[in-house]
Amino acid sequence: MNVSYLKRVWRIVSPLLLFFAVDYAVSIAATYHYVSGYDMTSALNTTEGAQNFIQGAYDMLLDQYLQLTLLAAVISLPFLLRMYFKEKRQQTVTTVPVPGKRWVKYVYAILLSAGVTLSVNLFLNAVMIFRYATDYQAAMEEIMTESLWLRILCIGIIMPVTEELIFRGLIYERLKDMTNASKAAVYSSIIFGLYHGSLIQGIYAFVLGWLIVYAYQKCGTFLVPVIMHIVSNMIGIGLNYVYTDSTMVFSIAIVVTAMIGVWAFFKIHNGSFSVTCESEIKSDPGSCDASETVGGFGTEKRYRPEDYYPKEPEDEQDADEDTETFRSGPKDGE
Repeated sequence: MNVSYLKRVWRIVSPLLLFFAVDYAVSIAATYHYVSGYDMTSALNTTEGAQNFIQGAYDMLLDQYLQLTLLAAVISLPFLLRMYFKEKRQQTVTTVPVPGKRWVKYVYAILLSAGVTLSVNLFLNAVMIFRYATDYQAAMEEIMTESLWLRILCIGIIMPVTEELIFRGLIYERLKDMTNASKAAVYSSIIFGLYHGSLIQGIYAFVLGWLIVYAYQKCGTFLVPVIMHIVSNMIGIGLNYVYTDSTMVFSIAIVVTAMIGVWAFFKIHNGSFSVTCESEIKSDPGSCDASETVGGFGTEKRYRPEDYYPKEPEDEQDADEDTETFRSGPKDGE
């Protein structure tokens, strides 16, 4: 097998393997702590004692799942952040936000994430598909026994940041260097789906992952996928406390939330929130040259630097026109 191919594969999967390695090390440390307080002599004298010991260790890991996952994520974050910033410094193609429109893209991203998360979860609950996913049900029942604040901290905040660094900040960006944005979005979303294990979660994670990548590319800031992931997970936590027998309520909620998600998606799709520079590392959209494109994913619309950074106007009327161009971006056809 080609060595360069193996290097590319390693470059793609190494962020995820790093987290797995840390998670495994944390589990080993927890198991060692459990063993140190156990009477090994009496435990291993009989087959039943050995089985009880193994079952006890397994139950301990299951009971402490969220705590151990949180610890693994916190330990992994400095390494992932170092990899992420190193990656950004080395990029020869980068996407940066367009000046202005600083807050509206976050509103659309939140509504997109909320709409998709709510509509999909409500639909799955309405058709009771989770009853066929016994592994998922068992995991959720175990997680629900933990305190709400621990779930918010781990599932709602720390894990979304960690996973976004792994899947969008590193895996997606590296795949994009090797292929293109469209293929990288699909491939990274497949990996994101497989990471979640079960079939139902995997399909849902693939769809959400692709939408997060799309919003990330269109908006040009890593804060967008982080916010979308946090919103999605927070809603997932909140839905565990919401239940209704009314089919009508479920139906209306599914339609309304789906419409909100679709509306927000097209707002992001049609918006000009970012500039992709293809020549050299850019920290300022005004320095991009004529080879820049807006959005990515095959977008062909091209703008010039002066479209966003106009030259000094010759009179007061030109000043007003240029200020308006800077705020809203160039109009189609310009």
